[in-house]
Amino acid sequence: MTQPLRFRRWWLVSLVATAPFLTSAGASAQSPPTDQPTPGPVTGEPTVSATPAPQPPPPPTYPTMGKAGTQIMIGPESWLRFGFQAQMWAHYQQALSPAGNYSLDYYLRRARLIAAAQFFKDVGMFIMFDSPNLGKAVQTGTGDTATVSKGFSPALVQDAFGEVKFAGDAFMLEAGLMDVPFSHNGLQATASYLALDLGNSAAVLVGTSTSILRDTGFQLKGYAFDDKFEWRLFTGSGLRQPANGDNPVAHNMPRVAAHLQYQFLDPDNKGYFYSGMTFGRKKIVGASAGFDFQKGDHVGGVSTDPYLAFSAGLFGALPLASDASPQGGDELAWMAEGYYYDGGKTFPSIVKQIDLNAELAYYNKGGFGAFGRFETKRVSDDVNKAQNTIQFGGGLKWFIHESFCNFTLAYNRDQRPDVAPGAPKGTNQIILQLQTYYF
Repeated sequence: MTQPLRFRRWWLVSLVATAPFLTSAGASAQSPPTDQPTPGPVTGEPTVSATPAPQPPPPPTYPTMGKAGTQIMIGPESWLRFGFQAQMWAHYQQALSPAGNYSLDYYLRRARLIAAAQFFKDVGMFIMFDSPNLGKAVQTGTGDTATVSKGFSPALVQDAFGEVKFAGDAFMLEAGLMDVPFSHNGLQATASYLALDLGNSAAVLVGTSTSILRDTGFQLKGYAFDDKFEWRLFTGSGLRQPANGDNPVAHNMPRVAAHLQYQFLDPDNKGYFYSGMTFGRKKIVGASAGFDFQKGDHVGGVSTDPYLAFSAGLFGALPLASDASPQGGDELAWMAEGYYYDGGKTFPSIVKQIDLNAELAYYNKGGFGAFGRFETKRVSDDVNKAQNTIQFGGGLKWFIHESFCNFTLAYNRDQRPDVAPGAPKGTNQIILQLQTYYF
């Protein structure tokens, strides 16, 4: 009897001792793999392990580089931007004379320092210094007394204006020295012209008491319809008349000009200048129209006829691939613009005329480009028919870095079909340009 009792006691002690190990082994056999979520304590839903919340980015410090890559941010809504442009010309020009000899000149067609700024989100300014035709030969006098100097005049203020936005880009006021808003060609950026330079048809505006194509005044401007429509309304100085009788100097009415432009596909760059070539980055097809008007006061008791001008045109820049690309690509660009000018007695040197300028340009992303231009000027009065002009030409471009660095070789022919018998009827011009630009 004693041995079975001893055996039962040993079995009971062994069972009590091994119970914790058996319980632990059973729990281990039923636990999920380590790569599976652990059942929730109540609902049985997977319990996702907590991850640390992302830390907020550090506050920006200034100055820093802006998103455009050309702006220096000096605050959340304030920036500075600087640029430069140099266009060096080798100019081979035939004289409009019976002998028709050629001159050769080297000079900087444009030498510019550019600056723009935005203070807060609704106040900005733009200023550009230029020394146009720097180093160009200038003759004083004729014959044995003639002397030739080179134009190394100091730089002048080409543009200087401030801008205030009252309703974002929909309505803004600009005031200062700026391009008169008259024609698309006159408002194009000089760094991306389709041809070599501004058309002679648009340059008639130089004869309206301007600084090149600029004038001092106030301009209202705005964008609408997803920035595809732009309007500009300008009132400026224009002609300022001398004192007349009881009237003091500068007593006549101001100049009034306006320009409208609509893009049917992509909007153009918003800003001061329009694009010329976009190098395959946009699909642009647009139409534009403008006018320019000023009336002088009485001169010698005779009423002065007003000056009046109109412009209208079509333009475009289409990538030859199916879509525009931020990386750029082959492009075909064009512009056709017509002009009507009548200087009246306000600007008598501008005879009544109808002008046309048509341009076509091709760009290959490999760096090659070609362009052509055709211009006409037809005056209304027979007494001035000698001014009738037909101009045509073209050339080749080699783009090292698109607008930032390129070469242009251009040929232009200027014909005067209605000059007097025996007078020269045309001249030739060859220009080689190197452009370096950054803005």
